[in-house]
Amino acid sequence: MHANLDWTFGPLKYVISSPVFHRWHHDKKTLGKNFGGTLSLYDWLFGTFYMPEGERPGNYGLIEDTMPKSFGAQVLYPLVS
Repeated sequence: MHANLDWTFGPLKYVISSPVFHRWHHDKKTLGKNFGGTLSLYDWLFGTFYMPEGERPGNYGLIEDTMPKSFGAQVLYPLVS
């Protein structure tokens, strides 16, 4: 789920969660959407499904931009923050 892949699973996106589906869950503007870790079917049934065609989430993960930019600093971040 947390892979940086642009897989949407085509029409199966309404049943199975894809990496793009899950990234929308972490996007700041769509908090409260896409809860299904494995099955997106429940999000579709309960109205929390969000995955617009041709769009990708842009700003996700943290509420504040506190994450370091370099890979090494990101690895150390949980240990020093």
